[in-house]
Amino acid sequence: MRMPHRATTVVAVLVLAGVTAPGTALAGPAGSRAADKDDAVLTKLHQGGMAEVAGGRDARRHAVARCVKDAGRVLVRDHTRMDEQVRKVASRLRVSLPTTTTAEQRKQLKDLRAKARTADYDRLWVKTYGTVHVKTLALLDDEIAHGKNNDVRELARKLRPVVQSHLKMLFQCGAGGHGGRKDQGDQQGGDNGREHGQGNGQGQGRDTGRDNGRDQGRDRTHASSRDHGRTHDRHHRDRHDGHHRD
Repeated sequence: MRMPHRATTVVAVLVLAGVTAPGTALAGPAGSRAADKDDAVLTKLHQGGMAEVAGGRDARRHAVARCVKDAGRVLVRDHTRMDEQVRKVASRLRVSLPTTTTAEQRKQLKDLRAKARTADYDRLWVKTYGTVHVKTLALLDDEIAHGKNNDVRELARKLRPVVQSHLKMLFQCGAGGHGGRKDQGDQQGGDNGREHGQGNGQGQGRDTGRDNGRDQGRDRTHASSRDHGRTHDRHHRDRHDGHHRD
Protein backbone atom coordinates (compact mmCIF):
# COMPACT_ATOMS: atom_id res chain seq x y z
CA MET A 1 0.00 0.00 0.00
CA ARG A 2 1.28 3.42 -0.87
CA MET A 3 0.66 6.03 1.81
CA PRO A 4 -0.47 9.53 0.82
CA HIS A 5 2.37 12.00 0.39
CA ARG A 6 1.47 13.95 3.55
CA ALA A 7 1.56 10.89 5.79
CA THR A 8 4.79 9.68 4.16
CA THR A 9 6.42 13.05 4.81
CA VAL A 10 5.44 13.02 8.47
CA VAL A 11 6.75 9.47 8.87
CA ALA A 12 10.09 10.48 7.37
CA VAL A 13 10.35 13.51 9.62
CA LEU A 14 9.58 11.46 12.71
CA VAL A 15 12.19 8.88 11.79
CA LEU A 16 14.78 11.62 11.36
CA ALA A 17 13.79 13.07 14.74
CA GLY A 18 14.23 9.68 16.40
CA VAL A 19 10.51 9.19 17.05
CA THR A 20 10.46 5.44 16.53
CA ALA A 21 9.58 2.55 18.77
CA PRO A 22 8.70 -1.15 18.62
CA GLY A 23 5.55 -1.93 16.66
CA THR A 24 2.14 -1.99 18.32
CA ALA A 25 -1.06 -3.90 17.79
CA LEU A 26 -2.50 -0.95 15.91
CA ALA A 27 -0.77 -1.93 12.69
CA GLY A 28 -2.40 -4.80 10.84
CA PRO A 29 -0.64 -7.23 8.51
CA ALA A 30 0.43 -5.48 5.31
CA GLY A 31 -1.85 -6.26 2.39
CA SER A 32 -4.38 -8.13 4.55
CA ARG A 33 -7.62 -8.55 2.61
CA ALA A 34 -9.52 -11.02 4.77
CA ALA A 35 -13.31 -10.89 4.73
CA ASP A 36 -13.35 -9.69 8.33
CA LYS A 37 -10.83 -6.91 7.66
CA ASP A 38 -13.25 -4.14 8.64
CA ASP A 39 -14.05 -5.89 11.92
CA ALA A 40 -10.34 -6.14 12.64
CA VAL A 41 -9.90 -2.43 11.97
CA LEU A 42 -12.58 -1.60 14.51
CA THR A 43 -10.91 -3.87 17.06
CA LYS A 44 -7.49 -2.29 16.52
CA LEU A 45 -8.89 1.24 16.70
CA HIS A 46 -10.73 0.43 19.92
CA GLN A 47 -7.73 -1.15 21.63
CA GLY A 48 -5.46 1.59 20.33
CA GLY A 49 -7.84 4.23 21.67
CA MET A 50 -7.92 2.64 25.12
CA ALA A 51 -4.12 2.40 25.14
CA GLU A 52 -3.70 6.05 24.19
CA VAL A 53 -6.17 7.23 26.80
CA ALA A 54 -4.22 5.27 29.41
CA GLY A 55 -0.94 6.66 28.09
CA GLY A 56 -2.29 10.20 28.07
CA ARG A 57 -3.44 9.94 31.66
CA ASP A 58 -0.07 8.54 32.64
CA ALA A 59 1.73 11.45 30.96
CA ARG A 60 -0.33 13.94 32.92
CA ARG A 61 0.87 12.30 36.13
CA HIS A 62 4.43 11.30 35.32
CA ALA A 63 5.79 13.55 32.54
CA VAL A 64 8.25 16.31 33.31
CA ALA A 65 7.85 18.62 30.32
CA ARG A 66 4.78 20.79 29.93
CA CYS A 67 4.54 19.86 26.24
CA VAL A 68 4.24 16.15 27.08
CA LYS A 69 1.71 16.78 29.84
CA ASP A 70 -0.40 18.87 27.44
CA ALA A 71 -0.10 16.23 24.72
CA GLY A 72 -1.31 13.61 27.20
CA ARG A 73 -4.35 15.74 28.00
CA VAL A 74 -5.17 16.03 24.29
CA LEU A 75 -4.88 12.28 23.76
CA VAL A 76 -7.24 11.55 26.64
CA ARG A 77 -9.81 14.03 25.38
CA ASP A 78 -9.70 13.13 21.67
CA HIS A 79 -9.33 9.36 21.93
CA THR A 80 -12.20 9.16 24.40
CA ARG A 81 -14.41 10.87 21.81
CA MET A 82 -12.99 8.83 18.94
CA ASP A 83 -13.57 5.55 20.76
CA GLU A 84 -17.21 6.49 21.26
CA GLN A 85 -17.54 6.68 17.47
CA VAL A 86 -15.74 3.37 17.04
CA ARG A 87 -18.07 1.64 19.53
CA LYS A 88 -21.16 3.08 17.85
CA VAL A 89 -20.13 1.70 14.47
CA ALA A 90 -19.17 -1.64 16.03
CA SER A 91 -22.57 -1.81 17.73
CA ARG A 92 -24.39 -1.19 14.44
CA LEU A 93 -22.35 -3.90 12.74
CA ARG A 94 -22.63 -6.23 15.75
CA VAL A 95 -18.89 -6.47 16.14
CA SER A 96 -17.77 -7.63 19.57
CA LEU A 97 -14.92 -5.45 20.86
CA PRO A 98 -12.31 -6.49 23.45
CA THR A 99 -12.48 -5.01 26.93
CA THR A 100 -8.73 -4.69 27.52
CA THR A 101 -5.66 -3.47 25.68
CA THR A 102 -3.14 -5.89 24.20
CA ALA A 103 -0.28 -7.40 26.17
CA GLU A 104 2.16 -5.36 24.11
CA GLN A 105 0.32 -2.11 24.87
CA ARG A 106 0.32 -2.91 28.58
CA LYS A 107 4.05 -3.61 28.44
CA GLN A 108 4.68 -0.26 26.76
CA LEU A 109 2.91 1.53 29.59
CA LYS A 110 4.80 -0.48 32.19
CA ASP A 111 8.13 0.42 30.56
CA LEU A 112 7.14 4.08 30.59
CA ARG A 113 6.19 4.06 34.26
CA ALA A 114 9.60 2.66 35.13
CA LYS A 115 11.01 6.04 34.03
CA ALA A 116 8.32 8.18 35.66
CA ARG A 117 9.12 11.84 36.35
CA THR A 118 12.34 11.87 34.37
CA ALA A 119 13.42 13.32 31.04
CA ASP A 120 13.83 9.72 29.79
CA TYR A 121 10.12 9.19 30.42
CA ASP A 122 9.27 12.17 28.21
CA ARG A 123 11.54 11.00 25.39
CA LEU A 124 10.21 7.45 25.47
CA TRP A 125 6.61 8.65 25.70
CA VAL A 126 6.97 10.84 22.59
CA LYS A 127 8.73 8.05 20.68
CA THR A 128 6.17 5.43 21.67
CA TYR A 129 3.02 7.38 20.86
CA GLY A 130 4.59 9.02 17.83
CA THR A 131 5.13 5.58 16.31
CA VAL A 132 1.67 4.46 17.37
CA HIS A 133 0.14 7.38 15.50
CA VAL A 134 2.22 6.69 12.39
CA LYS A 135 0.88 3.15 12.36
CA THR A 136 -2.66 4.33 13.04
CA LEU A 137 -2.47 6.64 10.03
CA ALA A 138 -1.34 3.72 7.89
CA LEU A 139 -4.23 1.64 9.19
CA LEU A 140 -6.75 4.39 8.44
CA ASP A 141 -5.35 5.08 4.98
CA ASP A 142 -5.54 1.41 4.10
CA GLU A 143 -9.14 1.23 5.30
CA ILE A 144 -10.10 4.35 3.33
CA ALA A 145 -8.55 2.91 0.18
CA HIS A 146 -9.51 -0.76 0.50
CA GLY A 147 -12.18 -1.17 3.18
CA LYS A 148 -15.27 -3.19 2.30
CA ASN A 149 -17.79 -1.59 4.66
CA ASN A 150 -19.01 1.94 3.99
CA ASP A 151 -19.54 2.73 7.70
CA VAL A 152 -16.01 1.72 8.65
CA ARG A 153 -14.49 3.57 5.69
CA GLU A 154 -16.41 6.73 6.62
CA LEU A 155 -15.29 6.36 10.23
CA ALA A 156 -11.68 6.13 9.05
CA ARG A 157 -12.11 9.35 7.06
CA LYS A 158 -13.47 11.15 10.13
CA LEU A 159 -10.71 9.95 12.44
CA ARG A 160 -7.78 10.56 10.13
CA PRO A 161 -7.49 14.38 10.56
CA VAL A 162 -7.48 14.00 14.35
CA VAL A 163 -4.73 11.39 14.25
CA GLN A 164 -2.77 13.58 11.84
CA SER A 165 -3.02 16.53 14.25
CA HIS A 166 -1.80 14.33 17.11
CA LEU A 167 1.18 13.24 15.06
CA LYS A 168 2.11 16.84 14.37
CA MET A 169 1.75 17.69 18.06
CA LEU A 170 3.97 14.78 19.09
CA PHE A 171 6.60 15.71 16.54
CA GLN A 172 6.66 19.26 17.87
CA CYS A 173 7.23 17.91 21.39
CA GLY A 174 10.05 15.71 20.13
CA ALA A 175 11.68 18.35 17.94
CA GLY A 176 11.45 20.92 20.72
CA GLY A 177 13.45 18.89 23.20
CA HIS A 178 10.17 17.43 24.55
CA GLY A 179 9.29 20.88 25.88
CA GLY A 180 11.59 20.60 28.88
CA ARG A 181 14.14 23.24 27.95
CA LYS A 182 11.53 25.65 26.74
CA ASP A 183 9.51 25.33 29.92
CA GLN A 184 12.59 25.82 32.03
CA GLY A 185 13.61 28.78 29.91
CA ASP A 186 10.17 30.31 30.15
CA GLN A 187 10.14 29.80 33.90
CA GLN A 188 13.60 31.24 34.31
CA GLY A 189 12.73 34.13 32.04
CA GLY A 190 9.59 34.78 34.04
CA ASP A 191 11.53 34.69 37.30
CA ASN A 192 14.19 36.98 35.91
CA GLY A 193 11.52 39.31 34.62
CA ARG A 194 9.82 39.45 37.98
CA GLU A 195 13.11 40.01 39.79
CA HIS A 196 14.08 42.65 37.27
CA GLY A 197 10.70 44.30 37.62
CA GLN A 198 10.92 44.28 41.39
CA GLY A 199 14.45 45.65 41.30
CA ASN A 200 13.44 48.41 38.97
CA GLY A 201 10.41 49.17 41.10
CA GLN A 202 12.48 49.36 44.25
CA GLY A 203 15.13 51.45 42.54
CA GLN A 204 12.54 53.74 41.08
CA GLY A 205 10.90 54.00 44.49
CA ARG A 206 14.17 55.00 46.09
CA ASP A 207 14.88 57.50 43.31
CA THR A 208 11.39 58.89 43.55
CA GLY A 209 11.68 59.17 47.33
CA ARG A 210 14.94 61.05 47.06
CA ASP A 211 13.54 63.35 44.39
CA ASN A 212 10.39 63.95 46.38
CA GLY A 213 12.48 64.64 49.50
CA ARG A 214 14.63 67.12 47.67
CA ASP A 215 11.57 68.79 46.17
CA GLN A 216 9.85 68.98 49.53
CA GLY A 217 13.04 70.35 51.12
CA ARG A 218 13.30 73.01 48.45
CA ASP A 219 9.64 73.86 48.92
CA ARG A 220 10.08 74.22 52.68
CA THR A 221 13.22 76.37 52.19
CA HIS A 222 11.45 78.60 49.71
CA ALA A 223 8.45 78.90 52.00
CA SER A 224 10.68 79.79 54.94
CA SER A 225 12.51 82.40 52.87
CA ARG A 226 9.26 83.96 51.80
CA ASP A 227 7.99 84.07 55.39
CA HIS A 228 11.27 85.59 56.60
CA GLY A 229 11.12 88.22 53.85
CA ARG A 230 7.58 89.19 54.72
CA THR A 231 8.51 89.50 58.43
CA HIS A 232 11.53 91.64 57.56
CA ASP A 233 9.34 93.94 55.43
CA ARG A 234 6.85 94.39 58.24
CA HIS A 235 9.61 95.35 60.69
CA HIS A 236 11.04 97.87 58.20
CA ARG A 237 7.64 99.51 57.61
CA ASP A 238 6.98 99.74 61.35
CA ARG A 239 10.32 101.53 61.97
CA HIS A 240 9.69 103.89 59.02
CA ASP A 241 6.20 104.77 60.30
CA GLY A 242 7.57 105.42 63.79
CA HIS A 243 10.11 107.89 62.49
CA HIS A 244 7.42 109.85 60.70
CA ARG A 245 5.21 109.95 63.77
CA ASP A 246 8.07 111.30 65.84
